[in-house]
Amino acid sequence: MKKVISFSLLFCLSLVLCLPTFANFETPSNVELLERLGYNENDFSLKSLHQNTLRFAQLGFSKEEVKDFTQYDLEYLNELEGQLLALDRKYLKKDENGFIEVNKESYEQAKEEQFRLQSICDTSSQNCSDTEPTSNWMRLTTTVSRISGTNPQEYLIKHDFAWAKKPFYKYKDAVGVAHHVSMTPVQNSEYLKYSRDDYYSRNPIIGLGPWTYDGVSDQYKWSAEDKTGGIGFEFQLASDSAQLINGKQHKYENHRGTVAYRAIRNNSSYTYADLSGHYIHTESSISGALGVDARGTGSFTISANVSKDEAIQTGVSFKY
Repeated sequence: MKKVISFSLLFCLSLVLCLPTFANFETPSNVELLERLGYNENDFSLKSLHQNTLRFAQLGFSKEEVKDFTQYDLEYLNELEGQLLALDRKYLKKDENGFIEVNKESYEQAKEEQFRLQSICDTSSQNCSDTEPTSNWMRLTTTVSRISGTNPQEYLIKHDFAWAKKPFYKYKDAVGVAHHVSMTPVQNSEYLKYSRDDYYSRNPIIGLGPWTYDGVSDQYKWSAEDKTGGIGFEFQLASDSAQLINGKQHKYENHRGTVAYRAIRNNSSYTYADLSGHYIHTESSISGALGVDARGTGSFTISANVSKDEAIQTGVSFKY
């Protein structure tokens, strides 16, 4: 009779047998978190371990993010090891009424359809620009990890966003984390990474393909606009080119980004903490700053008088 062994048990056994230095990460709750982040036992083979797969996963980075790593990400995470403590992921649809939460299946279905349409655009001369300001899709993920070997104890807080379909309006947006009063950011530990896939066309008629993939464009910010009750960044979404540049027109797809920073507990009387992840999408242009303000868990705003939609926030809690 064949024995049926659950994935979680196999995963735990693989960590114990193959990874003695990570034996304290074998708890079912940790395995469940890694699964929700998109990992399975095949991702932690000996070959993968050589590439630090498990180390990055425990710090809250998905396989897609690890694939996109540059030298800046690797330098930031150099020698950092830890344990993933908590994770919240939300799937959202943005229509004319704002953001609404949807299930994972709806989001993945929309993402597949967008990929199918993009594939058609890449090989045809038809107009593939966005013409409707509705039905944009987004995924938000917030994680917190306990960093090993730090005194005082440090925690890596991470919040990332991914647009499955690029937003119709491309102005300044705000993204960040608002955290519990017991948390203090480690000075100069924050950064924002904003990435998108670059495509170009040599068709002289603006907006027409065929389109050729031209790699990933990354932008980094190493200082946040707000550090009061969390970490808040503002950034400019990249717009498709309205004219030819060196004989090419450009468009950008798969807009995504990551906010990360380290924090410590500032008051030992607290045994638990929580934090919330945020994204504010603006729909009108502004020449100045957005005025990002993070004032603690659940509070993340901008002061600029612009048309905007606030995504449904993520939230996690954990024990110190």
